[in-house]
Amino acid sequence: MRFFLSLFAGIIFVFSLSLHTFAQGGEPLIYLKFTSDKVYIVDNQKYEFTADVFIGDENVPASNIYATTFDIVFDANLVIADSTLFSYNAQSFLGSAAEISISSKTQASDKGRLNIAISRVDGKNVSGFGKIGTVKFITVSDIIGSREIEEVPFNGALESIQLLNAEGDALRFKSDPDGDTILLINDILARSNRTLAERSIEIYPNPASNLIHINLRNLRSEELELFNAQGQLVRFEPIRSDYVQLSTTNLEPGIYLVRIRAEEGIFTKRVLINR
Repeated sequence: MRFFLSLFAGIIFVFSLSLHTFAQGGEPLIYLKFTSDKVYIVDNQKYEFTADVFIGDENVPASNIYATTFDIVFDANLVIADSTLFSYNAQSFLGSAAEISISSKTQASDKGRLNIAISRVDGKNVSGFGKIGTVKFITVSDIIGSREIEEVPFNGALESIQLLNAEGDALRFKSDPDGDTILLINDILARSNRTLAERSIEIYPNPASNLIHINLRNLRSEELELFNAQGQLVRFEPIRSDYVQLSTTNLEPGIYLVRIRAEEGIFTKRVLINR
């Protein structure tokens, strides 16, 4: 009887160990994250803001990495593309500054693209997780005056990602193709418009699913524009009454900006589409 109990306990231990190993496995996530969600800009001044690049986390770390390459892509119309710089985190699990080789190259395209290549120099694989570096952006000087909008979304993402071991084998990973978005806010326009917009514009439900209802009070409104998180115009509607209804069934989930053009000025509000 004691033999069978011992055998049963051994089976349970091995099964538990297998479950633990399986839970700790998986593909590490490689992603970009802005260090803040908003940037307030005054008097058309240039403003610096940053985003961090991460590989893995404590639950799913990266294993046996020797090198990584990726492109940081962004809207080149909103920042000074040539001033976009990536700085390596010397405390990264990839190694100290003396243990790695890094190259950075700006590529010409329809959008900003900064190619980064990082590799170790000792031929040894490493494992771990965390921030591997920071990318710095500087806004263009006319980001307020030329747009006449309270909030401009700025998106950053990683593309063309590769993880390699010392033998040159490609390693599996997960990525976030949508990247992250930060709001560049016209502080002067935001302050002057916020009170009137809060009194005059009601958007519901928020978050929205299939329909957005917009009530306009005391505004002589002319047109409505809807922008996605990349700043692209996805909907345009002339306003003919104090009530507007928008269908969102063909729109991807995410944060959108509703811009109302009226005789009193230009007003924006955010709405989240979430299904």
